[in-house]
Amino acid sequence: NSSTTCSTQFYFIHFENFHFISYHSSFIIIIIVIIIIVIVITIIIAIFCSL
Repeated sequence: NSSTTCSTQFYFIHFENFHFISYHSSFIIIIIVIIIIVIVITIIIAIFCSL
């Protein structure tokens, strides 16, 4: 009985950890996308200024 409770608790902790990691990685992806957009806009402005 105690072993079942322990495994259930471990599974719950693992699930919470996975949820946190997936949320954190999606947040990082959003930041990377914003940085790429800013770089692309900067390059476009630089090209138009050089023309």
